[in-house]
Amino acid sequence: MSGWRIWLVGAGMAGGLALGVSAGTLEVDDLHVFRNLVVADEVTRGGVPREGLVLMCDFDDPAGVVGDVSGTLLPGTVCHVQWIPDGRIAGACRFNGLGADTASRIEFADAPAIDIRGALTLSAWIRPVATKGITFCGIIGKYRHEGINTKERSYVLQYHPKTRKVRLSISGDGTKVVTVDSDVALTLGTWTHVAGTYEPGARMRLYINGTPDSERTKSVPTAIHSAPAPLWIGQMGSTTWKSFPGDLDSCQVFARALPAVEIRELHAYTGTNFPPSSARFASGVSYLHPLGDISMGIYTNGR
Repeated sequence: MSGWRIWLVGAGMAGGLALGVSAGTLEVDDLHVFRNLVVADEVTRGGVPREGLVLMCDFDDPAGVVGDVSGTLLPGTVCHVQWIPDGRIAGACRFNGLGADTASRIEFADAPAIDIRGALTLSAWIRPVATKGITFCGIIGKYRHEGINTKERSYVLQYHPKTRKVRLSISGDGTKVVTVDSDVALTLGTWTHVAGTYEPGARMRLYINGTPDSERTKSVPTAIHSAPAPLWIGQMGSTTWKSFPGDLDSCQVFARALPAVEIRELHAYTGTNFPPSSARFASGVSYLHPLGDISMGIYTNGR
């Protein structure tokens, strides 16, 4: 775009706004106007859709501190989890595949933001490294059914160490579970992006590395059961079940069913790219200056 001039003119939100180009033809897609100054860190996280995002863990703190960076800011409690530097996107967390009191997990107490009853998306990068366990273990979800905590199954994305397949489970009553399993078996020791979407009463779908893998359209619950169970990463809500045997990175929960194009963007997300990944903007940061209620600046794919 050498020799082009692009300008944004505004007079606050009460006035007008115009986007202009000095010559030639310009294609514009996904244009956003914010009432606040958008800082560089907010742009670099642009590969993850913001609409409906209620929980996001990037596991990038070397101290092993895990928090929610979605904006909901839910506090997480870490149990027997090891931070590693060689994640899919910067750092990641390693889970030990054990059960009972020694099981690895990250726990978020129940909160309105994650007590989702309608459309849903669960997403994570996973790297299974062992075949420990003979039943499904949790990747991310609110799913508990043991002891006095019965009828607390809501939603969960799971992994089976023996078959190396992924499952999305949804319960409409806290007990009965409707599932869809992946057709693809994952490769041990390899990072794989997995995502599951739920459309109430219509469809449950799994994606592997940004590509639709399997789906279910029969007997899909019309709503997710509301329960006080915590949200666990790396284990399902039962201490008798083993935790995930391997590494997890960049986990998200959305209170909507992401379309295929946004699942592809999650798969392409590297922590720095601005969506869509094919977009091209004028090179470098030209300027960043507040004008009334409008932020002005030029970025190249988040930089």
